[in-house]
Amino acid sequence: MKEPSIIEQKAYRDTWGKGLDSYMQWFYETVLLLKDLLTEDGSIFVHLDWHVGHYAKAVMDEVFGYENFRNEIIWKRSAIATNVNKQFRNSHDTILFYSKTAENKFVVQFGEYSDSSQNILHIKMKKVCFNLFLC
Repeated sequence: MKEPSIIEQKAYRDTWGKGLDSYMQWFYETVLLLKDLLTEDGSIFVHLDWHVGHYAKAVMDEVFGYENFRNEIIWKRSAIATNVNKQFRNSHDTILFYSKTAENKFVVQFGEYSDSSQNILHIKMKKVCFNLFLC
């Protein structure tokens, strides 16, 4: 039977059972490994929720350098299950975008809107025009 690689060992071990400190140690070690694997013009996107996003950004700044932070992308979730009587809703995740160096490649991603999205946008734009008296 084949022995698991270092990546498989890190990916499948239970690092979250020991709390935030063990997770952040695992995250730091993993980010170091991923940076080594990137080409000089490579980039990395890290998807996080509200529990650790702010801690992870500090680790990413340390490993990749603040100057290689490219963007913070907000991913809004549609299903929200938070008690709004005690806090604001946790309605989004964060994607941190870093490059290994200033020489990163970036390809703009674009896709056509679906028919349903176009209809929703059209309705919203009508409301904006109506509310602002710009139509």
